[in-house]
Amino acid sequence: MSTAVDTAVKVLAVLLWLAVLVGSRRGGARLRTVAWIGVLAAGMTLRIAALGATLDILTGRLGLSVLISNLLLITGSALLACTQLRVRCRPRLAGAGAGAGAVAVAGWVVGVWAGPASVVPQGFLPMLGRTGVLVSLLGFYLFFVAAAVVLAQASTTTLRDLAPGTLRRDLTAIVALAGAVLAWALTGAVLVVVALVRGGGLNPALFTVLEGGLALLVAAGLAVGAGPLLRGRGEDPALLHQQVRELHRWLFERTPTPTPTGLGTGTGTGTGGGGPADMFVAVVEIRDRMWLVQRWVRPADADRAVRMGRQLGLSSSGARAFAAAVCLEIGVAGMVADDPTENLSADLGALGGAATEEQEVIWLAQVHRARAQGHTVAAAADIFYRDDRTAPHSRATPTDTHA
Repeated sequence: MSTAVDTAVKVLAVLLWLAVLVGSRRGGARLRTVAWIGVLAAGMTLRIAALGATLDILTGRLGLSVLISNLLLITGSALLACTQLRVRCRPRLAGAGAGAGAVAVAGWVVGVWAGPASVVPQGFLPMLGRTGVLVSLLGFYLFFVAAAVVLAQASTTTLRDLAPGTLRRDLTAIVALAGAVLAWALTGAVLVVVALVRGGGLNPALFTVLEGGLALLVAAGLAVGAGPLLRGRGEDPALLHQQVRELHRWLFERTPTPTPTGLGTGTGTGTGGGGPADMFVAVVEIRDRMWLVQRWVRPADADRAVRMGRQLGLSSSGARAFAAAVCLEIGVAGMVADDPTENLSADLGALGGAATEEQEVIWLAQVHRARAQGHTVAAAADIFYRDDRTAPHSRATPTDTHA
């Protein structure tokens, strides 16, 4: 490995461990976030030439440091990707990781097991001519191909329907990162396959370039995946969950129970009237109820609510959360009066949301905070009486349903 790449790996390892330290000391940090950063930090630490060689010599096994590093990077990357994926996508990623890990270990056992580390003072590079080592590397690169495809596919699907704002920008960065990982992993896989077919091993210079690309991608993953943590924007998960449950309780206390959908009716969910104990259930039930009440909200209502939020000096994300809360007030009033709009209903999901449960909780908590501040009732009433609705006095007003 060249001096420049080894230096970059050292700097990156230090940054990763610093991020672990910051995350562990921040009360609002997610354990999963700190976990994947810590695993990546351990993986990149073993890629430092001097430390890797020391481990190989102490164990008497060639390339053991590279194998362990590869397994740690697979695990850390899978944990990072799972924080951005829906629950149903995670088994596919876990299966790809398990398969890649098995191939990496099997290749290393076949190609590297024999011989003490001290017989190859040049380190790992001379072993790039061994078939077993190349098979192990192929499993490593193919995992990142699969992970990048799954992540890009899931993120792109969500991105199409996501309103402009911080979540959309973050998701765009994730898609770009997945594309870069896919290009790097495909390049590595193709080079390894060519080396296996032709014989003679993988060119050490090309492997060094791939290692440099890996360091850049890990740094990009840290910036994208841990950005809110490093910028100090972590929020207390317990507080977020409490706010989501309060929004759930408010919605279900003020709207009739819909036809059962298999997700529960809300009023009988959870314990002690505090909302569902399972946060995933709470998120799904809130979204289900929002879809129901949007029948009583017009697209013009949502647009006007966003403009009112901006006039209050809110950010783009804050204005959309404010608009969602206002539309809920309007929709609840309309649903109670059973007076649906005649025109096309608004799409409240376009105001905000996310692909993952964690990000969705953050968004719904923001909507709750906007509603709890009290301005949304007046805004909803203003929209009610300033549009061209027929006989607005015949319908329940937002004030009627808020108390």
